[in-house]
Amino acid sequence: MQGSPTQAAPIFDEIDAQIEREQDVEGYNQRSIYNVVGYKPVKTELSHVPVTVTGKIPADLSGVYLRNGTNTQFDNTHVRIHAFVGAGMLHQIQIRNGAATYSNTYIRTPRFLAEQGIGREVYSGFSDVNGGGIASLKRLARSNR
Repeated sequence: MQGSPTQAAPIFDEIDAQIEREQDVEGYNQRSIYNVVGYKPVKTELSHVPVTVTGKIPADLSGVYLRNGTNTQFDNTHVRIHAFVGAGMLHQIQIRNGAATYSNTYIRTPRFLAEQGIGREVYSGFSDVNGGGIASLKRLARSNR
């Protein structure tokens, strides 16, 4: 028997959009202390890009400086931004032979890959419950669908 193709229900709908408005995600993010240059995400992954150094790196100095932290992966975010929100990213400064290079990469967890495939945040996180009031509870309840 041939039937019409089944169309998957949308993952997000008007209820999710209403919760986002109740949380004032857009306004909150515009006013957030995390919406400053030092907290802006680095979206482009780089590999051993030369670093401009002021002064001189000693020729016998070699090593790696690693930093890990959160880094949102989407320009249009649907969650309240916070220092603890976003995909994991490793940053590296490598020093060798008197020169330095910079590399960075997202940590490709199952969550990262799922959200990347969908094109937006899917799972609830810290910022969903941090000061979001009743709308936060609504969002958490929706995440169990």
